[in-house]
Amino acid sequence: MWWQHLLRQLDDGVMATASRIAGQQGFLIVLMFHGLFTSEEEAFAGDIDPYQPLTEQDLAALIEYFQANGYQFISPADLGRDIAPSSRRVLLTFDDGYANNLRALPILKRYDVPATFFIAAGNVASGEPFWWDVLYRERVRRNTGRAQIVDERQRLKSFNNREIKAQLRSMFGADAFTAQSDADRPMTVAEVQTAARDPLVTIGNHTVDHELLTRVPLDDARRQIFDCQAMLSDWTDEAPRIIAYPNGIYDDSIVKLAAEAGLTAAVTSMRGKVRLPLTANQRMRLPRYAMIGGPSLLRHCRVVMAPFSLSGIKHAIHSRRQQAALP
Repeated sequence: MWWQHLLRQLDDGVMATASRIAGQQGFLIVLMFHGLFTSEEEAFAGDIDPYQPLTEQDLAALIEYFQANGYQFISPADLGRDIAPSSRRVLLTFDDGYANNLRALPILKRYDVPATFFIAAGNVASGEPFWWDVLYRERVRRNTGRAQIVDERQRLKSFNNREIKAQLRSMFGADAFTAQSDADRPMTVAEVQTAARDPLVTIGNHTVDHELLTRVPLDDARRQIFDCQAMLSDWTDEAPRIIAYPNGIYDDSIVKLAAEAGLTAAVTSMRGKVRLPLTANQRMRLPRYAMIGGPSLLRHCRVVMAPFSLSGIKHAIHSRRQQAALP
């Protein structure tokens, strides 16, 4: 549409002006991914909810673009160190523990870039796919529309993990939680161990069952965090130092639990970048950008890098509405 093209041109001017005004101001940008696919065809084959499609080619292009624009990729260990206020840093993060995330390892090696894999330890232990992918797959097989699937997914988030899985088994049968392919299955324990041995990989806590931590009793939230710490420590011989709050949902009591578990950094799902240097308070509440592959990827990278953009405002409002819409 002509008006969309005009708005993009206007936004390009806004971003260029904002960048000139900001000068060499430093930022930390945290990027969030979930699945990593060989192709768009795999992403949309129906085994997994393709809400954030990203291919191996997309990931390589993203890394090249950030590096070409003067950004340095760092690991969570760098967050507690002095970072120059004028520096530009990027933290790559993958949520949930999908087996397909292992496809990132040769790409990370090619560009000498670190990344963090946040592991939902319960799915790794059981081998079961994530419930939202089961819902998507089974509803697609029944020709359910996308909007209805999204509404049902949001409704189910008002229940805990055990209740959700019971409902889905009741609706779709006992075999519904059988992984269909490398696209939807979680890593095995051995694969988590392989990833953890890679010097470019940090293993992070994503709770045992991907529970929304503020929606369960505080004692249950404690178990989700502490038990995940124990499981990952047992598998990798190292306790995680960073957590991704499932769905980015947290409050002060959850931050306190994370700190008690020995975690020194945490990421949310709210959009935004952080000015450097970081404070201890910021390190436990880091915003992130969910990156989507395809033709718009590099423009999205530009929006993320820009100190200010019209697109960024739109996406931030959408992000907050999504969080507010959770049951």
